[in-house]
Amino acid sequence: MGISKAKGMIFANRLQGHHHRLFVILGDGEMQEGQIAEALSPHVQPSGWMSELMVIVDQNYAQGNGLVWNTRIPPRPGTFDKYGWRELAGTIDGHDFSGTNGLAQLHTHFLDLPTAITCSTIKGKGVSFMENNPAWHSRTPNQEEYEAALGELLDRLGRVDVWPVPHTWPAPMQPEPLIAAYGQALLDAAEAHPQLVVLDADLTKEHGLVAFKERYPNRFFQCGIAEQDMVGIASGMALRGLLPVVHSHAAFLTRRALDQVHNQTTERTKVIYVGGSAGKLQPNGNGKSHETLIDGTTMALLGMPVYEPHAPEEVAHCLARCIEGRGSSYLRLLKQPGLREDRSAE
Repeated sequence: MGISKAKGMIFANRLQGHHHRLFVILGDGEMQEGQIAEALSPHVQPSGWMSELMVIVDQNYAQGNGLVWNTRIPPRPGTFDKYGWRELAGTIDGHDFSGTNGLAQLHTHFLDLPTAITCSTIKGKGVSFMENNPAWHSRTPNQEEYEAALGELLDRLGRVDVWPVPHTWPAPMQPEPLIAAYGQALLDAAEAHPQLVVLDADLTKEHGLVAFKERYPNRFFQCGIAEQDMVGIASGMALRGLLPVVHSHAAFLTRRALDQVHNQTTERTKVIYVGGSAGKLQPNGNGKSHETLIDGTTMALLGMPVYEPHAPEEVAHCLARCIEGRGSSYLRLLKQPGLREDRSAE
């Protein structure tokens, strides 16, 4: 969303008589989102050429599902240029401060067009067990890992003064209790239903899909960070007689791709939507952007039955109901089903 928000700030600045340069950092995996392409296109009015804007692409080739090129083709040179931006040739070393510190000065030479430049970086740079390891895309170190990483960084820096800050470590992140059961139920269902195919949005491990991908590689479709495209693909599959099972975080699936989901339901075809990490998240989890409490209500308003297992032994039954039903359905996998059970007891 960064480019779009920057454009809004630029337009507001102009109306208010201000002039500020803005810098937006994008991840190379993030550029799979459709909003990026929409944001790159200049506006005719008001004064569409956003000369105040510089975009820096952090190119480390890693995202939640693994390596970017195993999900979708990474952005190529000319991606920005074709939209009328000034795209600086080549890449700079994102770890070379002498180069990155010159970006602001560099930008002052190009005030007629928005500018884009690519920085080559190494994910987890400076910590041996984090470097180039996509597993660290969406997790934080525990106390032992933190101390090991800090030790490596301090060794590289040489003599520095360190003032420990009192800190209470949060409880370790617990595995989602429903996911293992769901992964097994999906394998069993796939064996019984050869028309069943799986679509995923860069969350293979989070939804227990690794075993399905390994056993049925031709029936597994990794769509990357592109939920709207994923639902559109599923709609086309359903029109040709397949049974698509679509996966994403509940918050992403029911907010980003709701228009596409609605259109699919009007076609009276059958798609099974699976929303993971639904409900309240753990305090040390992914935060408000990944949390939703209204996804079930949203899908129900589109006419879908909503199934919400509260324990692992209920998952296979709920998935079977989705498969046996007539139309599309929504399987809601709660992040913390125990919390829901406690509220129900009250």
